[in-house]
Amino acid sequence: MRIYNQRLSRGSDIRNSVEYQYWSRRTLVALRTVIQVGLAVGILLVVEGLLALGHWVPPNLDVWQGAQAAYYTPFDRNIIQFNPECAEYDSELTYRLKPGSCRFGNREFNNTYRINRIGTRDSNDALQAPEVVFTGDSFAMGWGVEQDQVMSAVLGDLTGLRILNTAMSSYGTARQMLGLKRVDLSKTTTLVIQYCDNDYIENQSFVQNAGTLPIMKRERYEAKAARHLENTSYYLGKYIQLFTPMLWRAWKKGETSWRPTKRRCDDEAGTFLDVLDLAPLSGRQLRVVVLEIVRKKMVDGCFADALRRKLDGRELPPWIERVDLIDIPTFLEISHYYALDHHLTAAGHRKVAEEIARFMGTDHPGSIVPP
Repeated sequence: MRIYNQRLSRGSDIRNSVEYQYWSRRTLVALRTVIQVGLAVGILLVVEGLLALGHWVPPNLDVWQGAQAAYYTPFDRNIIQFNPECAEYDSELTYRLKPGSCRFGNREFNNTYRINRIGTRDSNDALQAPEVVFTGDSFAMGWGVEQDQVMSAVLGDLTGLRILNTAMSSYGTARQMLGLKRVDLSKTTTLVIQYCDNDYIENQSFVQNAGTLPIMKRERYEAKAARHLENTSYYLGKYIQLFTPMLWRAWKKGETSWRPTKRRCDDEAGTFLDVLDLAPLSGRQLRVVVLEIVRKKMVDGCFADALRRKLDGRELPPWIERVDLIDIPTFLEISHYYALDHHLTAAGHRKVAEEIARFMGTDHPGSIVPP
């Protein structure tokens, strides 16, 4: 009986030993798997962190800068007209700024917006019989600078003139003219129109529709705004998923910089003048000052010369006294633009305002124009 018990005990020990070795191997395999997965996740987190850091402190490499520029616009840049804190739907113009105040920024800037009752970036006081009215898109609106640094505000400081800024991000000349119906122009002598090459599509639609503009429905605008917020929101792994392929293409194909966009400036200039012919404006005649601002060196600044040719011998609409041109691209330098965003810095806005002030000085002898 004792021998039987000994054999039984020995058999149990053997089984326990085999099971221990089996579970030990399983534990080691599982532990090794956990370590490997943890190591992989850790490496990915480090890579994601380094890519994120590189977006805030970009290395001075053409390949990186080219890839970041390609990533920035669709996946990173906030757009003010799709920001529910700053903008709202408008049944006549698709959207406008929301009266009140808000903050809007991107990687290179963060600014306060004070918005008047008609939804433009200026004060309610400025709506009272302005002498000069600015229209334009995001450049003239002051994307990237504080309110007192916007070209229109600086021009007011330089000249002492009463100036209203009605410019709006992504408005073409057509919507700019439609928006002027909300402005008291009874004391206005000068209308400054800031043009950009991307105004052309909207202007063309306005002309083809004989002075009317198809306006986006509220549901579509809100869906578009929601999609923009979704595309630009960050989630863990976004840089690895979306930025890394762009970085690879930039390195492999040498896509390290923007190339100038080819334009049909004669068509743009002709369509621009057609928009002015169809503009719903009447009353006293205005002097119209036209200036083009292009996005850094991405675009050939050929509009002023083309417009000058188109104006030769052309009859102006009754509300225009004359049209004057300022060739802005000829004196703006790379240093006047943000490196990533391609909008003007405060120095760029001041440079534009100084040029307009010099140009307008002889017509406003009482103004304080810099020498």
